[in-house]
Amino acid sequence: MTLKPRLGHDIIPTCEKISSIRRDVNSLCPRCSMEKDTLIHALKDCPKARAVLAYGGLNKKLLDGSYGRRNKRVFQEVEEDAKVIWDRAASLSRDFCIFNLMEKHMTPKPVVEKGWQKPDPGVIKINFDATVHKKKACYSLVARDTDGFVHSRCVGCVKKDLSVEWA
Repeated sequence: MTLKPRLGHDIIPTCEKISSIRRDVNSLCPRCSMEKDTLIHALKDCPKARAVLAYGGLNKKLLDGSYGRRNKRVFQEVEEDAKVIWDRAASLSRDFCIFNLMEKHMTPKPVVEKGWQKPDPGVIKINFDATVHKKKACYSLVARDTDGFVHSRCVGCVKKDLSVEWA
């Protein structure tokens, strides 16, 4: 039994796939307008997509390597050891965590119980959060007692030159 790399052709919504469902959608690649927007074109052949992937660290060597290994197996009957294939897949899985900030993750995250925990009676718990972006820092503060009653709250922003070292 051989392990074969398998792409989820129905997962990525390419223009070719969408145009097969909706006739008013053009099947040409929206980035280069040179070919049909298939999965292989979007990941390997489109010059603009390739430039973006190379800039992000996913270079031509990785994309062409999988085709080279497949061609060796098919045409030269050279089969790699299962351990080598497994180690390469595990390494790639660790190196590239693919996610989409706009959509729900396809692989569910483990459930982690988070939330506000009540302080001991007579104690007021203060939650503070802050973020820094360029020359602006924003913060918020909430003080609650054991019943969850909010005693105080504060939100604000500061505009000045800040750095990570300052924090």
